[in-house]
Amino acid sequence: MKNLGILFDYLIKSQVFIAQGCLVLMTVLVVVDVFLRHTIKGSIPGAIGFSGILQAFLIFLGFALAQMDKQHIKVDLIVNKFLKHGKLRRYWDVVINVLAMTFFGLIFWESIDAFKVSYEIKEFYGGSALRVPIYPARGILLLGCLTMVIQLVRDSIQVFMGRNKA
Repeated sequence: MKNLGILFDYLIKSQVFIAQGCLVLMTVLVVVDVFLRHTIKGSIPGAIGFSGILQAFLIFLGFALAQMDKQHIKVDLIVNKFLKHGKLRRYWDVVINVLAMTFFGLIFWESIDAFKVSYEIKEFYGGSALRVPIYPARGILLLGCLTMVIQLVRDSIQVFMGRNKA
């Protein structure tokens, strides 16, 4: 079980490494596109579509690491003010995790069909000479939500065992 946890941590860190690469690529793409628009009055075909796809990678691949590091927004004002210690705090953490699992689980579930359809019809971002596929972003949404749900389950287990970091 411990090896599975280490493997999952490696998966999350790999996702973040990919997201960081997407951020660099998106930055270079936008800078070059803006430079070309202002110098030669041209642009990179599909730059806007690629930027949108890269943003999806950037956002969804970072979910699980933010949860693992306890960087997500939750109701800290109430929790820190009134529920500083004890069992009530642990129960509140579990409630928050269950609500988040439900939310991300529903997104994951509903996105499965959206990904399948997008892949089957080869859905593309319209409006440019270069056709940019949308289904990779839909697939990344699935992966990001799945890893987030798994991380929330891990966090809930840690709360039950009394080893909560937050």
